[in-house]
Amino acid sequence: MSTMPSANVWRKVNVIGHVNPDTDSICSAIAYAYLKNQASEMVCEPRRAGQLNRETEFVLKHFGVNPPRLCTDVSPQIKDIDIRRQPGIDGETSLKEAWAMMRDVEIDTLCITDARRELLGLITVKDIANANMDLLDTGVLADAKTSYRNVISTLDGEMIEARAREKGCRIILTPHDTYGAARLVSQSAPVRHFMREHDLLKFNVDTPIEDARRVMASVRHRYFPILDTNGKYCGVVSRRNLLNLHRKQIILVDHNEKTQAVDGLDQAEILEIIDHHRIGTLETSGPVYFRNVPVGCTATIVFQMYLENEVDIPKQIAGLLLSAILSDTLMFRSPTSTPQDEQAAAALAKMAGEDIPAYAQQMFEAGGDLTGKTAEEVFVSDFKVFSRGDVKFGVGQSSYMTEKSRSAAEALVGPYLEEAAAHAGLPLVFYMFTDVQRQSTDLMYTGHEAERILRAAFGVEPRDGKAVLDGVVSRKKQLIPPLMAAMQELGH
Repeated sequence: MSTMPSANVWRKVNVIGHVNPDTDSICSAIAYAYLKNQASEMVCEPRRAGQLNRETEFVLKHFGVNPPRLCTDVSPQIKDIDIRRQPGIDGETSLKEAWAMMRDVEIDTLCITDARRELLGLITVKDIANANMDLLDTGVLADAKTSYRNVISTLDGEMIEARAREKGCRIILTPHDTYGAARLVSQSAPVRHFMREHDLLKFNVDTPIEDARRVMASVRHRYFPILDTNGKYCGVVSRRNLLNLHRKQIILVDHNEKTQAVDGLDQAEILEIIDHHRIGTLETSGPVYFRNVPVGCTATIVFQMYLENEVDIPKQIAGLLLSAILSDTLMFRSPTSTPQDEQAAAALAKMAGEDIPAYAQQMFEAGGDLTGKTAEEVFVSDFKVFSRGDVKFGVGQSSYMTEKSRSAAEALVGPYLEEAAAHAGLPLVFYMFTDVQRQSTDLMYTGHEAERILRAAFGVEPRDGKAVLDGVVSRKKQLIPPLMAAMQELGH
């Protein structure tokens, strides 16, 4: 068996594709996470960096697979540092007990919680010191409704029941002298009477580290309560804890472009990259396992890795991998398609029990359904940002089985392109409306230099915001390289 990279077993690794994910991005993330969980010591979870398009929704529903959880930012959060799991204390705990606990565990802040771990307040060493120094507050025990149990415990005493009942009073026997007992008895008051309960500075485990750091810098507290995802108290953190940060661990599939990545990627630890695109702009802080193969689909690479590691492919996973290959290669019509993609698809179709032409027809028709869709939803369903020198530009693509579907999409999305470019802050945006059956693309565009670039790249004359590109169906192989070459030639 071939060996695969491994990581710390106690940390969950996110397997995630690009923003505005397509079918390959989602299905490869699911399939590769499953493979890693079977063939390595990693604990991997597939994630998605954006909303599912209609084609991918159809695929997941067809094979009975739940969509991955959404993840749009991998910046470090409170849960990525070592939270001090200091238990909460009961509000009836005496000042003396609280002080002893602080001394024993070397902490200057304790959190008061109820039986359901709801945070009620907190008390600090300073609060206890202030309570002990207020010698003139002779009514504190009554005001705090201090229990006899607290008084007895604080004085190391015992209740004299018989004599007390005879005299109609309470008698406590203590080994301490009068001076010591007088000093100690005020410390029997419960912490709930002195705790801070209003405007508490607390964080959730999902709070970004940068937000927490800003808050901590503005106050003099040392420890801050932490609530879990259910809002229950789970520990405390200090400024020192922020120094011991465990960056999120990431495996990227189906891209290696910083412009296509989730936010915060530069603050995460990239473990692996599995891709079939050009080498992009992404930089890593150290060596990573990088597998980049010139095939039509990332899922083809993942399929090969299943074979190499001798891991059985479940029927559902086979269906997802098959769908990704058919989608990315336009059922082998794209020039990016290779014999490896066709061989992988044939094997996977057999495992999944699908007839390729019939299933592909269903899948593409589901993806081309515009019922109830807005222009923005169609636009972002498969939109990627690229860079050439200092210029960034975006290219989207939608594939359709019929001319009628393609024309409807153009009428919906075309008028939206200028607004989309402004929203994304891009000087140039191109959108491919690809007819799978006729092997052609209507390329719509917006941007000052767009027409000039298209003339140089394809030798066509755009009309009414559209360039007809016969035989062009692949964004990766047939559109991006000529566009970049034209931009270089024109001095962009």
